[in-house]
Amino acid sequence: MSDRIDPEVLELVNALADGQISQSERARLERLIERDPGLMKVLKQVQVLRSVVGAIGHEQAPSHIWAGVRDRIERDSLIGQP
Repeated sequence: MSDRIDPEVLELVNALADGQISQSERARLERLIERDPGLMKVLKQVQVLRSVVGAIGHEQAPSHIWAGVRDRIERDSLIGQP
């Protein structure tokens, strides 16, 4: 496997890890993995990463932070700065 993965193939790997892959896409990815076993390592890494990120959870930001973000966006849009 090369150091760079075709973005389309990486999209299939992510779709499989997310459980959002069609049967035809799954079959295509399985064929690609048969030809390049290194893709299985990538799939396992993506699955582990997804699991770790999912276990972190999330917390709601305090309302004063959202107010500051909103104010900054409004100010930047008025003065024309990104």
